[in-house]
Amino acid sequence: MQLTRFTDLGLRIVMQLADTAVRAADGEEGSHPRTTTSSVSEAINASQTHVAKVVSRLADMGVIQSSRGRTGGILLAPGALDFSLGDLIKELEGDEDIIDRLSSSTFTMKPTCPLTKALVEAQDAFFDVLNTHTIRDIIHTDRVTAGTESEDPSESQGSSATD
Repeated sequence: MQLTRFTDLGLRIVMQLADTAVRAADGEEGSHPRTTTSSVSEAINASQTHVAKVVSRLADMGVIQSSRGRTGGILLAPGALDFSLGDLIKELEGDEDIIDRLSSSTFTMKPTCPLTKALVEAQDAFFDVLNTHTIRDIIHTDRVTAGTESEDPSESQGSSATD
């Protein structure tokens, strides 16, 4: 299953905000759980306009909190670290099934078609696996456990919280 750019940005925004929240909770100097859309867009190397659209959707979903004004900004909502990845991705992707995306005016897959059944099973399995993971699971372990369990740096070469 191919995720949309919108969902990719949503996941990267959530990971960035989770990392920011954990740094603030650890008492890291100069860190605060609240940040700005422009700071996040710069950190994940994405358009501020696109990030603002995704932030608005994440706020509607209750994953993040946002407020306007001089003391405003965005931050991870309480309990968001325990939000299921499958549910997060489903909400960001929308209600459209993979079958709906494959069907077009020139070709329609019937519900009784064996390929349709196989694709629906695969999509269900995809989300079932993602539902066993939470936002907490996709951010750096050493940050979440406040230094009690550190990752081997050689294992994380080439990947980061914003990949």
